[in-house]
Amino acid sequence: MVESLVHTHPLRGMTRAAVLELLGPPDWTAAPDSRPPALNREAGEFEYHLGLWPGLTFDEGLLKLVFDEKGQVKRWNIWRSPED
Repeated sequence: MVESLVHTHPLRGMTRAAVLELLGPPDWTAAPDSRPPALNREAGEFEYHLGLWPGLTFDEGLLKLVFDEKGQVKRWNIWRSPED
């Protein structure tokens, strides 16, 4: 499902407001002024929990969005927990 989302809605360059309108509030966000960011997270990052991904095992998935100083998505990625 998330693959369809990122193919039909280019996330790079979207504003925070547009992301919130499309996806709703994130499951986690870092305060924009947090320094240093915790757990390899960047200040102002949004994380959306995607639930469990089937495979050889069930891994947790996250959609991570990082915003630039203008409040636009500069980078995003889909993260899966490492397999054992």
